[in-house]
Amino acid sequence: MPKEPLINVVGRLLTNLGFEAYWPNHSIDILKLKTQNTKPDEIEIDIIAKLGNVGFLVETTTQKEGNEGKIEKFLLKYNAIKNSKLSNSEIAKFFSGIPKDKIKNFDEIKEWRLIYIGTSPELIYKKIKSEDFGFKNELKIINIDDWFYITKLADAIGEYAKFELISFLEVEHLIEKNYVDERKFDFYRVKNREITEINGDSIKADIFLFSSSPEFLLKLCRVPRFYGLKDSDVNVYYQRMVNKNKLEDIRKKFIKDRDNRSFPTPITIILPAVPEEEIIKENKFPIKMKYGSICIIDGQHRLYSYTELSERIKKEAEILVNGIKFHIEDPDKIGKFSAKTFIDINREQVKVKTSLFYLIAYDCMGDTSNEAISGKIISLCNYDSNSPLHDLFEGRALGRKSKLMISRINVTEVTNKLSKIVKELRENPNGKKV
Repeated sequence: MPKEPLINVVGRLLTNLGFEAYWPNHSIDILKLKTQNTKPDEIEIDIIAKLGNVGFLVETTTQKEGNEGKIEKFLLKYNAIKNSKLSNSEIAKFFSGIPKDKIKNFDEIKEWRLIYIGTSPELIYKKIKSEDFGFKNELKIINIDDWFYITKLADAIGEYAKFELISFLEVEHLIEKNYVDERKFDFYRVKNREITEINGDSIKADIFLFSSSPEFLLKLCRVPRFYGLKDSDVNVYYQRMVNKNKLEDIRKKFIKDRDNRSFPTPITIILPAVPEEEIIKENKFPIKMKYGSICIIDGQHRLYSYTELSERIKKEAEILVNGIKFHIEDPDKIGKFSAKTFIDINREQVKVKTSLFYLIAYDCMGDTSNEAISGKIISLCNYDSNSPLHDLFEGRALGRKSKLMISRINVTEVTNKLSKIVKELRENPNGKKV
């Protein structure tokens, strides 16, 4: 059975996530656009999409080489459309994939964004990024690892994957304009606690216990997954991938389509840096109704098990929440201590792979143990395109085989052996104990 064209898979994913997406589109003569640009002669856009007042031009490709040139041609098409004297609805008329009754909707577009999706490892090996073409926000490049991740995430949590995607695309401020209010929670608080420490360093935090509906949390919670789409607002990625089978198991065996079922153990989140005077004014904790306001450390499966349940259950069910509010505002330091808290909670649980601990320990937490340094060495070898070990180990790739088209090397086994060598080198450099 022939493999389904990538354009169809991408278009369907965008549609399932709530975008208006139209494809395929026949090429049109550039002269019809009444643009000041003269190249290319014909404009062909794989997918034209819309979400709110943001329009998206999407290029999809499976070609193995020449992605840089293909991106440059994509940008020429974008500039021709951007510089057209026609209205967006007049432009939309020329694209065969857009139904006539949807053309007028394109006049709602205030800004255009570009998405380039390529399944060739070339994008990864050459480290091709939007900044290489003079773009930062307008152009987003999704490589094969990003693509595997977002499709796997959408398969597991459905439409709620949209929030991470639009955050990655940096268009949330243009789309989610209804997320400007805040909700205030009654709470029980324990003050001035030490949650964890890194290399002997610790910071104080307050712990807030409250409850919330899944509906509220699903729209706001960000999960900094190790495999996730990289976001300018997040500096540290340490969470495991969400498991679809586990979500289904929780739905069937615990929630059972009832709104009065509550987990006795709370999920753990990082709360925003709200000034103390705002909290004590009404003795309530305010949380802005905006994606990324809170970050999940532990319990993503308990929360996302509600994604496929009815809206009534999402609104009426209650989830217990442990909210950690660190006594600092440095996002880098908060990220590192959040990752360490995640490790502390999950270290003894087999559900979190030991290899993930090794891969995140040095960068995410500043851990300088022999195992953490060994994990960092492996990461450097794995990501350095000049290394003979490049792209051979477990890493961010979720479904991609190594460059040798073989199964990836297990990080845990190599780290355990390498850490012994690191230990000997640290204890006996030149034969002297350190």
